Amino acid sequence: MTDPFVAQLDALERSCEELFSELVSQQEKKVLGIAQELRPSVTRDDLFQPQDIKEIAQDPVFNYEDGLLAGLKAARIALRARVLRPLRERGEERS
Repeated sequence: MTDPFVAQLDALERSCEELFSELVSQQEKKVLGIAQELRPSVTRDDLFQPQDIKEIAQDPVFNYEDGLLAGLKAARIALRARVLRPLRERGEERS
């Protein structure tokens, strides 16, 4: 029989991952779209080193949206480390 705490934690973790996956995916598309408006030949891989493309690196809108993307990724990591992992550890201690 599954512990209700663990089952709820599993559901919370899935919901959080789905939410952040959706938010990050939407923002990645937005960042790529902005970059492609500035230089149509830009690919997703180019965005790992945007400073190599002058018109993109100097665009304030691109930098703002790219910063939001970085923030979403950092928030996902923080949620995992500060909330989900400690809850998971408490659940394991209960077992």
